Amino acid sequence: TMPSNVISSTNIDNNILEIEFKNIRNNNALSLLMLDDLLKILSQKNLNKKYQVIVFKGYRNSPFSAGADLNDIKMLKKINNIEIYHKKLNAVLNKLKKLKIIKVSVINDFCIGAGFIFAMYTDICIVNDNCLFSIPASKLNIKLPKSQLDFMFNKFPKNKLLKEVILTGRKFTASEALNFNLINVVYQNKNFKKKYLEFLSNFMKNNNKITDHYFKKLYY
Repeated sequence: TMPSNVISSTNIDNNILEIEFKNIRNNNALSLLMLDDLLKILSQKNLNKKYQVIVFKGYRNSPFSAGADLNDIKMLKKINNIEIYHKKLNAVLNKLKKLKIIKVSVINDFCIGAGFIFAMYTDICIVNDNCLFSIPASKLNIKLPKSQLDFMFNKFPKNKLLKEVILTGRKFTASEALNFNLINVVYQNKNFKKKYLEFLSNFMKNNNKITDHYFKKLYY
């Protein structure tokens, strides 16, 4: 089997750390190994001094993430230990939440389950109009950890779409997600890459002033 991993590189004068999810066979589902990789990368010292922005995306503009890697989930269910997955994902999400650096998700094709929750822990979501979202936990009979639900409901208080899609597990579109303010920007598929790179470079130009102010407001 092809190994699943997380690839990190830098972009735009080395001011952006770009992290790509690579698990091609499973549409970049987040495997236990990938969560370990992510934790390692996000635990590096002084990330916020080295970079202004971290961008998360699917490998080479492939899908963002199809959620938890079902091979891992099946294996953990066999040994009756699904908690292992939740613990690892929570460790990554907590790290993400505490990082004082602007976090951007660039989302193509699908953004499902654990992938969607991951994206919600970033500050800005730039989405391809071809994208489908869902949180299928209720259909798969998986209980979402309370900390993840609390985080999303605090970030998007009284959000009718969020509540409904968690309860039903149904798919929803980029335009629905935008209408309910779960994501920030939607670009058309045909010039998606050009547009999101433009967005990032404009953002970087104005970023120094914003960042200090933003984090003072957010964290102190």
